[in-house]
Amino acid sequence: MHEALPRPRLFDVLGAMRQRHKLVWLTAPGGAGKTTLAASYLRHLGQPPLWYQIDNGDADPASLFFYLAQMLGERGAGLPSLRPELCGDIPRFARIFFRAFFGQLAPGSVLVFDNVQEFDWEHLGQLFEIACSEIPDGITLLALSRHAPPPRLARFELDASLATLAWETLRFDEDEARALASADGQPLDPAWLARADGWAAGIVIMRDHAARDGDGAMPALEGHDAIFRYLAGEIFERAPAAVQRHLMMLSCLPAVSAEDAEHLSQDPAIRHTLDHLYRNRLFIDRRGGPQPIYHFHALFRDFLQHVARQQLPPPERLALLARAAHILNRQGRTEEALQLYRDSGAYDAIVALLLEHAYEMMGTGRAQSWLHWHSWVPPAVTENNPRLWFWQGVMLNPVEPLRARPLLIRAEAEFAAQGDVQWQLMAAATLVDNSYFQYGWRDSDSMTHWIEVMLAGLAQVDAGAIDLEISVRIQSRLILALISSGRAPDQRVFGAIVETCVNGLRQIENYGRVLDVIGIVLLASHWIELAPGMEAVLLAALRQNMHNDALNPYARLHAVQWAAFRMLNLDGELQEARDLFDFNRRLVDEYGLDRWRLNITYFNTLVHLTLRELEPAGEWLQQTRQHLMPLTPYKSSRLAMLEGEYLRQSGDTACGLRMLLDGFERGIDNHATSALERARFERLIAGHYALLGDFNAADQWSQRAIEDAYGLDLAVSQLGRGFLQAYACAQRGDLEGAAALMGPAMQAHRMGRHHGFYVRLPQLASEIAALALSLDMEVEHVRQIIRRQCLPPPAHAVRHWPWPVAVRTLGSFSVALHGTPLPAGGKTQQRPLLLLKSLLGSGTAGRPLSALMQLWADVAAPKTALNAAIHRLRKLLENDAALLVSGAKASLDRRQLWSDVDALFALCDRIDSLPPQAPLAELRSCADELLDLYRGPFCEGDDTVCLLPMRERCRSRFLHAADALGQRLEAVQQWPLAHEVYARANEAEPLAEVAYRGMMRCAQARRDPAAAFAIYRRCREVLSIVLNQQPSPETSALAQSLGLPPDAA
Repeated sequence: MHEALPRPRLFDVLGAMRQRHKLVWLTAPGGAGKTTLAASYLRHLGQPPLWYQIDNGDADPASLFFYLAQMLGERGAGLPSLRPELCGDIPRFARIFFRAFFGQLAPGSVLVFDNVQEFDWEHLGQLFEIACSEIPDGITLLALSRHAPPPRLARFELDASLATLAWETLRFDEDEARALASADGQPLDPAWLARADGWAAGIVIMRDHAARDGDGAMPALEGHDAIFRYLAGEIFERAPAAVQRHLMMLSCLPAVSAEDAEHLSQDPAIRHTLDHLYRNRLFIDRRGGPQPIYHFHALFRDFLQHVARQQLPPPERLALLARAAHILNRQGRTEEALQLYRDSGAYDAIVALLLEHAYEMMGTGRAQSWLHWHSWVPPAVTENNPRLWFWQGVMLNPVEPLRARPLLIRAEAEFAAQGDVQWQLMAAATLVDNSYFQYGWRDSDSMTHWIEVMLAGLAQVDAGAIDLEISVRIQSRLILALISSGRAPDQRVFGAIVETCVNGLRQIENYGRVLDVIGIVLLASHWIELAPGMEAVLLAALRQNMHNDALNPYARLHAVQWAAFRMLNLDGELQEARDLFDFNRRLVDEYGLDRWRLNITYFNTLVHLTLRELEPAGEWLQQTRQHLMPLTPYKSSRLAMLEGEYLRQSGDTACGLRMLLDGFERGIDNHATSALERARFERLIAGHYALLGDFNAADQWSQRAIEDAYGLDLAVSQLGRGFLQAYACAQRGDLEGAAALMGPAMQAHRMGRHHGFYVRLPQLASEIAALALSLDMEVEHVRQIIRRQCLPPPAHAVRHWPWPVAVRTLGSFSVALHGTPLPAGGKTQQRPLLLLKSLLGSGTAGRPLSALMQLWADVAAPKTALNAAIHRLRKLLENDAALLVSGAKASLDRRQLWSDVDALFALCDRIDSLPPQAPLAELRSCADELLDLYRGPFCEGDDTVCLLPMRERCRSRFLHAADALGQRLEAVQQWPLAHEVYARANEAEPLAEVAYRGMMRCAQARRDPAAAFAIYRRCREVLSIVLNQQPSPETSALAQSLGLPPDAA
């Protein structure tokens, strides 16, 4: 940009090309002014420069993405980085990266890729293609190259995305050449300009040469290179020997300050040489600032480097390169410094830089670059450097754990021998990670060893001397090893490690850098109680950072998974856990992380089983089986948890239990189930036995779970036993015993820290929750459990169950959404609610759409009206899933909607199936529910024809159940309750003689013939007035058998 000549002609050309093309390719020889044109054009537009200089350091994809992100400054901080684990599908990552990269640019932005001829098209050409394909509308990429676009970009030329601005257009025309040549006020001989042929560098060189030497003759030279070599040679050969030496030295660096030049040459006189070269325009430019920076013309620098290789003695040249590398490293140009150190054979300096930058490069996903640089160091140099072995193992660990393991083990042993405790701890922690990469955390023998190493090391080391991030990472791996170990750890030790790790996390400002540690601490909260409020802080940090694409996707996957399982198992937050795993599924799909798909299929199977959605659960289970192959004892035990529940829900409870028991035994025998997980497995088995009705076995396994439980898990196991004992009492008919056990257990559950409730056994959770509600135990708490875990009711007659939609049709019609009555909406609700009544009147089978269209027989387009009513009803109920349309039939999803009709029929079936000696408490419960449900005829007051059959059916079922229940109560001489049943039946159905007869029998049994007579007389009067008929012979015969007065009969 220094004193650049504006070129309005080309500014207009570029502006027109940008209107039609996303990629503009500027191709011309070196020195043609491509860079100056692009820079002056950006200044002309008033845009900040977005400039990427391509060099041989971009040969590594991770470095390319890293430096592109750095170019954007703060905006690039959130871009994804190419971690070693993602290198299996670099093109997929490139699409993600460039989509996000261009998303950070404002509309109208111009991005410049300079020196594109240096790009490694053979190995990385596909990445450039992907970048071009992701350029959005409104963004322009200017590619500056000495060569034409390569053939692999031809498709972009065909679709007009790419256009070329070639040398013929870029060259200076006559006016521009004259203006450039006269920039210093001295016009150049036209003959000299003609030889330059529009070549910017040639014009400037000739201008400066003429200014120094006058208008002396120039040899007849053909071509740009010949002109440049002649002039460069003239300058170099005429210079004094000291200046020649300075020039060769300075060519080691692309840019240099006077201070760095002195350090490089070790000669103070070089400052004078720089000033002399600049003032005499000898192919050098100076850019301002507190310390001016000098730049050679690129072609002149190439010339000088060539001369230096020929003339400087090798030892002197190697020392010079080493000093230049030191300067570059001090400037933060590590990659260029390393290349010079390699060229100079300064391998110790390379090792020092590798160790200095290893942690940062691992964190930014540049492990492959580090390993590439490491390959420059001869084995003889690396042989005695355990820290180098360690970092090589760290870089290989995520992608080649088998290669990494011996390096890490060797490094750990050497650190131990040297007494270097901190580095020994770091190696042991990395080996815990290595066990995961190879075995999935199930390497219990080595876990035990690394636990001992880390505990001993942490007892020796000064915690304050270790970097905080490294410290919490070491502690978190110790926590993970303790969780995975085959032996239960000392609870005080485990708690102290977790507390120390949490205290370290409190001091860290950027939680994104330790997301994996946060996940492990959340996992540990299954067993160890965290400080008050800390769980919420960590979960908030997770949610805040999980979407940060700049973070390692595997670290995000681990942290999110552990948080999701915690929410599922401990809190019963099914929807939140599902959302987290859905995030992981999208992350796996986006990055193509196939080795993580097992976790996705496993969790999806678990969720569908939790929701009792058998068909999708079976499909996901099949995928899980495939991803688990080949089976190991650990995989077998985990698969057994899913398959056991799947078989039980499929109806084969006994086989499901056998599979669960077999998986548990294999896990124990092969040390595949950690000590801390046994209690969870045993509680699951206890629940299966309870659902089978084997309550003795259920209690035995519950007791085993209590004995094996660890930390906070002990309270969970104790509560589990209490719930199963209450459930067993209820199943035996001992409701008083059930209430005595359920009350304290449910109260303790409400007051506890974690509210997960038999998450992996949804049927058992539903039945115990229904039992608690029927006993009026902690009703609101139980309803919260049901909502969180999306529990389906075991029957439609459960009191207090929190239905999304609840409809009462027996007596007055009403709708409630999540317990809140639906406000009246006038005429707009009439037709949708009529549709709802009709569907309820059709029973569970639903009603054909053709039959439903009869509700709109009075309109011209009944089908359209029906479709509109379906849409409006779904909207009214705020629940699309409640109304199903399939196979030319509409029906209501009973999992979403409760109705008193369904509940009535379920209760009537229950009453019909009561054993002869049913407990009095159960009879009373049935009576209460029956009288609460039936409050009058079905859709009373609405005489639409399609509703009448259901009205009669409900009436018939109710009266039959009331009579059967009343007679059972009479049989056990519960006359007041039997009379109440009959009286309520009489209120709801005043024409039902069965209710009159029951009340007459109860009155007679209570030695109140006057009441019996009054009941009979009222029956006779009502039937006479309403139906103009006499009581039935059965009723009259009963009156006579009760000894009522003759006139009464």
